[in-house]
Amino acid sequence: MDTITFDEGLIKHVGQCGWGQLRVVLLTSLFQVANALAFMVPVFLFKDPLASRSWECVESAGPAQTACSSAWQSGDAAAFCSLEPTAWRWSNQDSLVSRFGLVCGEAWKVQLTNSLFFMGAFAGSGIFGLLCDRCGRKVPLLLATGFVAASMFGLLGATSYWAVAGLRLLCGIGAAGSSHCCFLLVTECVGPDSRCVQAAG
Repeated sequence: MDTITFDEGLIKHVGQCGWGQLRVVLLTSLFQVANALAFMVPVFLFKDPLASRSWECVESAGPAQTACSSAWQSGDAAAFCSLEPTAWRWSNQDSLVSRFGLVCGEAWKVQLTNSLFFMGAFAGSGIFGLLCDRCGRKVPLLLATGFVAASMFGLLGATSYWAVAGLRLLCGIGAAGSSHCCFLLVTECVGPDSRCVQAAG
């Protein structure tokens, strides 16, 4: 009995890249919208409140007021960090940096959340690679997207920095898993001549 390869069978019975296959590619690509948000959200969540001057001096007499006013006008982070905590207050807490005080000596925590996200992505690639081999493609894709969605909504109600850090780790796991599953779904359903183009999209 003659044997044929996977690609030969795919082209013979399904085709190289027909409408049905393109529909799978398009629907699968929609899952990447959540991933785009996962990668872009830190730009807004961790906006630097010192650069945008989202703080103001507390009215007081003496040198403290003068130093505070000078720091505000200069926008210099070092001058801000030299102020007494009682000399200023946040005027706008629309970023997690101001909400959790991630400035001066705590500023390193902002980059830690980015590192945790990519550590999660590293782990997620392996975890969801194994899940795809054992459970197929669709269930792991839905699970990974669920991780991303849950972590993003969780950020809305996070009450501590470490909750945010944990959610970003979870988001990284899901984002990498979703990308992995989408890549497999897209490349496996089309013929070899269309694979490079569909995978890039």
